[in-house]
Amino acid sequence: MMTNKYPVMLVLVASVFAAAVGWFNYTADPYLLFGFADADNKRLGRIDQFNHMRVTKPWYMREIKATAVVAGSSRSARLHPEHPAWTGEQGYNLAAPGMTPQEILRYLQHAHAITPLSKVMLGLDYEAFIRTQPVTKQGFEEARLAHSAADLNSLESKLQYASDVLDSLFSITGLTRSIAATTGVSPPPRLYFKDGTWETATTSLTGRGGYVYIGKTVIVAHESVELNPQRNLAVLEEILRFCYRNKIDTRLFFTPTHVFFVDLWQRLGYKSMWLDFHRQIVALNRRVAEESSATAFPLWGFSHADGIVNEPIYRKKNAHQAWYDDGVHTRARLGEKMMNDVWSEEAELGLRLTPGNIEAYLSEVLALMADFNTKNGPMVSAIHRDIGLD
Repeated sequence: MMTNKYPVMLVLVASVFAAAVGWFNYTADPYLLFGFADADNKRLGRIDQFNHMRVTKPWYMREIKATAVVAGSSRSARLHPEHPAWTGEQGYNLAAPGMTPQEILRYLQHAHAITPLSKVMLGLDYEAFIRTQPVTKQGFEEARLAHSAADLNSLESKLQYASDVLDSLFSITGLTRSIAATTGVSPPPRLYFKDGTWETATTSLTGRGGYVYIGKTVIVAHESVELNPQRNLAVLEEILRFCYRNKIDTRLFFTPTHVFFVDLWQRLGYKSMWLDFHRQIVALNRRVAEESSATAFPLWGFSHADGIVNEPIYRKKNAHQAWYDDGVHTRARLGEKMMNDVWSEEAELGLRLTPGNIEAYLSEVLALMADFNTKNGPMVSAIHRDIGLD
């Protein structure tokens, strides 16, 4: 008789343990799936969400009910969604690490299904657009994202939410993040804000070290992934048509990179692709506007900004002076200037690009690049050696 009690006791102990873990995770709320509405930036920033934004942001968007959004990869993540032109709007930054054009499209559709969008600011990341694979990144689930308001209450959506809740409450990852959030033993390397933005909280990947790290990722992409923007340009066309069709006030901008990386792509043999990418988007924006019987969306470039895109590559101890963390991710103060240029009547740094001025703009970027290389040859060569560029 005693032997028969062991399975019952085992089930009871396991149930109590599971309940305790679930309650602890619910209280700690490692993904803030349950308490986002009442949370502040401090609570949001307790844990590193970098690899989990494709889980959390679709659910946060339901709470935020944004009417004006910034969309793009992590290179758009420092743009706080606020500006006098956005007064009266509920802003949110949809950016996620390595966000692909297909993911941008689906996030915009999802946001619009929750609450109709009135403003969109779309960051065009050259490296995201030239990579043909993957179409979506790890963590992306189609069921989290709606095409229409009806999808928000579909069975598929509810089942996905239940799956995310179970993962948050009972997974090892959820438990690990709950412990980290409540103990503070391993503070996250990034600061997260309730408006969807984030920024680095360490110096480990800033300054020259950041350039080396990003440079190595460029080399890996060059060697391991097919690079051709045509598939993603077709997705961008779909995004533009979506915004024109729904009469969303949309502004586009090329995410500005330091001229070191413009030069790096060209050394890898992609000068024509880099130039054509910009030309094709200018032409695409104009063509889709004409086909939609609309005025072309404003399209901005910042990579000609002297003193910013050619700033010194600082050592870590002086990296706080920079406009960039690592040559591709802007600091919040540059993001503020970009936001202001795109949504104001007068521009301080940016240039509104058209078929009539795109060639002059590209020539100006290349001139800044050449001048930077001339003045900083030893530094450029040293970083090339560090990233393994032959």
